[in-house]
Amino acid sequence: RKHTRTMSIRSQRFTNLLLDEGEYYFEDYSAYYYPPGYDFENTARKRIKGRLKRCSHSIMFDPEEWKFPIVKFPFRYLTSSIKKLPKNAAIYEFLPSETQIFGFQSTTYIEMKENNVNAPYVFREEGKKDHKFSLIYGELDEVLPQFQSLFEISLNQDAQEELEEVIRDRERSLVFQTSALEDFRENIALQMLGAQISPLVYNPGILCITDKVFYFQPVNNISVNPVEKYFLEGITRIAKRRYVLRHIGIELFFKNQKSIFLVFRKTTDRELVYNTLMKQPIVLQSLDAEERENKTAQWQSGLLSNFDYLMHLNFSAGRTFNDLTQYPVFPWIIADYSSSKLDLNAQNTFRDLSKPIGAINVERLKTFRKRMAQMPDDSPPFLYGTHYSTPGYVLFYLVRQAPDFMLRLQNGKFDSPGRMFHSIEETWTGVLQNAADVKELIPEFYDPENRGNFLRNVQRLALGTRESGDILDDVVLPPWAVDSEDFVNKCKQALECDYVSENLHKWIDLIFGYKQKGPEAVKADNVFYHLTYEGAVDIEKIEDKRERQAIVDQIKEFGQTPKQLFDNPHPSRFSLYSKTIRTSVDEMEIQVIKLSELGDLGITLEISGGFAKPDWKDMSNLSDPIFSFKIHKDIISALCLTRDSSIVYIGALDGTLKSYSLTEKKQLRTLSASEMSISSICLSFDEKHLLVGSWDNNVYIYSVESGRIIDSVAAHDDAVSSICLHDQYLLTGSWDRSAKLWEFKNGSISFLPLAEFTEHDAEVHSVDIDVMGKLAVTGTADGIVSIFDIDSKKLTNSIQIHDSAVSVVKFTPDSRKVISCSQEGSIAICEIHARGASPFVSLDNHIKALSTDGKFLLTGSDDGIIRVWDLKGENEIAQLKPQSDGVSAIAVSSDGQTIVSACGGTIRLHQLEANKNG
Repeated sequence: RKHTRTMSIRSQRFTNLLLDEGEYYFEDYSAYYYPPGYDFENTARKRIKGRLKRCSHSIMFDPEEWKFPIVKFPFRYLTSSIKKLPKNAAIYEFLPSETQIFGFQSTTYIEMKENNVNAPYVFREEGKKDHKFSLIYGELDEVLPQFQSLFEISLNQDAQEELEEVIRDRERSLVFQTSALEDFRENIALQMLGAQISPLVYNPGILCITDKVFYFQPVNNISVNPVEKYFLEGITRIAKRRYVLRHIGIELFFKNQKSIFLVFRKTTDRELVYNTLMKQPIVLQSLDAEERENKTAQWQSGLLSNFDYLMHLNFSAGRTFNDLTQYPVFPWIIADYSSSKLDLNAQNTFRDLSKPIGAINVERLKTFRKRMAQMPDDSPPFLYGTHYSTPGYVLFYLVRQAPDFMLRLQNGKFDSPGRMFHSIEETWTGVLQNAADVKELIPEFYDPENRGNFLRNVQRLALGTRESGDILDDVVLPPWAVDSEDFVNKCKQALECDYVSENLHKWIDLIFGYKQKGPEAVKADNVFYHLTYEGAVDIEKIEDKRERQAIVDQIKEFGQTPKQLFDNPHPSRFSLYSKTIRTSVDEMEIQVIKLSELGDLGITLEISGGFAKPDWKDMSNLSDPIFSFKIHKDIISALCLTRDSSIVYIGALDGTLKSYSLTEKKQLRTLSASEMSISSICLSFDEKHLLVGSWDNNVYIYSVESGRIIDSVAAHDDAVSSICLHDQYLLTGSWDRSAKLWEFKNGSISFLPLAEFTEHDAEVHSVDIDVMGKLAVTGTADGIVSIFDIDSKKLTNSIQIHDSAVSVVKFTPDSRKVISCSQEGSIAICEIHARGASPFVSLDNHIKALSTDGKFLLTGSDDGIIRVWDLKGENEIAQLKPQSDGVSAIAVSSDGQTIVSACGGTIRLHQLEANKNG
């Protein structure tokens, strides 16, 4: 099946990556674009709605509908000024009277991201053509001069200072929105202009530091959130950073494993920000040299893995995932990419870690040495004209995972198919033999968490065909790897094996240590182009702006050598493993320790599913509604409570999503999430995102903070009928007779599902995941309940329980049983491994909602009655007064104290009788 990914906030298709190098994005306007090539009537009729973006080097138009490409009009191709159409222009006959058209002539324009697909940009060279626009909002007399001014500046090659002044005026006018403060009582300690750095993107804005939160407000409106918020209590480390070899950066690390990288105009600005942060009582001290020595000792004694220690050294040396010129660097470890088995006991399996990659091939090294000896004396000599880590090399490896970055780096094109990452063995051969290729690897090669996805062409990118006729698709793996996940796992095993543990310190000496530069680097054949080294040039003292920019561009292209961490030989690691444990990766023995034995070893194991296990009081005392509120016009289809029971989120059949404060008794927000019905909703563990399943086949991600849909996934080929979220697993069920398991991480759903469960013969109506995140259950229209093992992604049991369609399925909190209800009103409880089961009761009404803590069961049905059942006795112990509308949804807090039900478009709040007056 074909899977497509779309963004529900249309403007999110546009990113800073679509700008030229050095281009500045000012702002955008809601507008219509009138495509050329039609008569006046059809031009007016075919106008396209979207956002018109004012940039320093171009005008860009981002259509609302993704079937149309984003169109870029570089100023260099404009052949006329940007001006209004005369009021007597013929096109006005076919437009509303208030419309004001403006436009320009252009010989060439660029189309990108049609259907939101990452593909090479299309350059349309069609001669002089008129391109027309009209603003939907805003005064054209105010906006037009701003476009024209930037166009006129672009005509003058010596007007860079004038453009910089326009940008400075824009940034000076920026005022921090104090309304964005998390708490009005916060004390503002500092406000300052800066820029956030992410791969290939420089995003200017204003930062604000208070005693509780670090805020960043971008100049432009590209970000989903107008103000980004980072709580100081979440900071685990603050590191001073270089940016293009200037000491103007700072990186903040957080408990959630994220980081932000910011840069400033001067070192003194950076120091002021750093000192301000360090003065806040809740901010932790940054890692110092003593801590680094402790990490080395931990690594030596085996308390820190080789992978984790290399990551630590990279971060300590200024490497960061936020800057491709300083991306973390890892060594080539394996030298055998042709054998059918990987032998980790054979020395010839491994690369010589005592030599830089460029010195391994002796014959090639002779050529490098000869060239270095013949270099003129007016510039520092070097062995290698290219570096082991550059933005181009990083994206060479990551093009399948981050194609938009490669398109940005290559001016809208992928590289030639013959030069792209095609085969592991071919790439290894290249770094040994090619005179211009001495690249090392990146952490992704050794990180099993990514499952080797960067080696797979998941997005089905059209990367081209090589001269051999081979179509570029997934990376060709060595024979000893079953698939990309197996390849990365074995690379990680090689990184942690005896040979590498005993020799890794030699490579550390080359990259981070005493052989990095100076006489020892010359002896070790480890000399690179001088601009890659810290201190090689003082950019601050270069007054000529063109010369200064040229050096900055060179630094960005050649990459940067890490900061030197050690002046003396790095200590070796103690031997951790027996030499005779295994003969190959394929024959490794795995020792299994039973959980019952952990106590004897003095180990305490804490298992958490991430959510509080429900533990209700006596539900026989459940009251009739003590409060109700008509919140939707249409029938409510889904409810979701926050952990503290202060807010309930409500989805309805009319596609609207609302939130309501149970403490303040008022509606908070409303949003039209989908043009079709909402079937189900789930709140993420951190309560920052709400996932919304819809009959339009999509799952939407709603940002609680911004109150907007920020992403969506076309999850199925028919309506999404049910969703369930557990930690990082998202389970979706659909009328297309399938259920799918996805990864939900950092506010985003994986591009492709982790598993597809297609064993159903009828529509899937309900899904659930057990509290341990190990099992999934589905209920289908033919009355069957199916159970799947999440780890193996296989069906483990399928039971025909009901004579009619299953409406709801739910695991009990002990994960041993499944409760199911049907449209005909039957309720059943079955063991997960049972071969058969039958309902213990049958009502006359469709049961649409249920909730349980394992002791009690609450059901809601079409007759408007909420019933309470004792699961042990399998009997009804209470029922509330019937309502005029059927009960369509129930949400219960983990302690059972707060129960919200939905009847028609009304929410009702219930409490236990003992707490009504408490």
